[in-house]
Amino acid sequence: SWTARAMGGSAVYNGYVYWIGGQDAIGRISEVSYAPINGNGTVGAWDVTTSLPAGRSYPAAVPYNGKMYVYGGYTSGTTALDTVLYANINSDGTLGSWQTASTTMASAVCRFGAAAYNGYLYAVGGAAGTVASSCGNSSATMTNTLQYAPILANGDVGAWTTSANTYTNARKDVGLAVYNGYAYISSGTTDGITTYRDTQIAKIGDNGDISAWRTSSEQIPTNGKYRFGYRVSSGYLYLSGGTNNMTGTLYAPIYANGDIGPWQSSSTMATGRYGQGFVVYRGYAYYIGGNDSTNYRNDTGYAKLDDPGTVGAFATSGNTYSTTRRGSQTV
Repeated sequence: SWTARAMGGSAVYNGYVYWIGGQDAIGRISEVSYAPINGNGTVGAWDVTTSLPAGRSYPAAVPYNGKMYVYGGYTSGTTALDTVLYANINSDGTLGSWQTASTTMASAVCRFGAAAYNGYLYAVGGAAGTVASSCGNSSATMTNTLQYAPILANGDVGAWTTSANTYTNARKDVGLAVYNGYAYISSGTTDGITTYRDTQIAKIGDNGDISAWRTSSEQIPTNGKYRFGYRVSSGYLYLSGGTNNMTGTLYAPIYANGDIGPWQSSSTMATGRYGQGFVVYRGYAYYIGGNDSTNYRNDTGYAKLDDPGTVGAFATSGNTYSTTRRGSQTV
């Protein structure tokens, strides 16, 4: 089992799902939990592997080329984190010892979107400046920039650059996904009251930078969301849970020109939640932990991704992790 928690970083790589860091009612968590994904889509028993050097909520957790990268987030005090950690991903799913990258992010942020693509790490939006334990108090500065850095041949990370192309309406809790040479951001909030329903799109160049953002005409139905799960798979964007419609799952097709089609509703989770982990792998979607507005969760659910893009009914895995937490970054 694993510690019930939320606001961690979720990832999937080579048949294993990961739930990294986060927080519970006591504070930030350093635990790194992982479990095998079985051929029928179910999740095997959870175990723990090498912990982070310190507890960290709202981290990015991004696997790439045999390494797990963890960056940004919050530990304590009044500033977000800009440090980047990485560890080898072993064939049995365990992680090696954590190393600190030679470079730090261009700006320290928490509650941001993250992804890896074509040899680069990405971070978009988030809360910066003077933050508190929620990483989004009124004194924090919302950002509208994209940071990126090359992943070096030895696994280290090169210098971070801030793109000159900014998106409209600075915000935190924005989702980032990358597919077929395009970056997608959706929804988010400035203060937990003002939310956004838009999806903005930018072309990614060979040098890692992006073109100008353009806004799709297709908007999230009804209300903007935040602290949700956000993924891309087989030509569809998926948005799961989060504040405002915590049980719902939305999906939208991605067209050949990079634009998206209408967002549609699909299956719901039996227990709504925000700050959960969310990943997709080999035709299945998975949620992990989170907070149901009352309790931190340590359950895992899975559903088959049907054609065209719909999500089948979620089932709950019988395996739980050990410590409950909420709030997450997903890649």
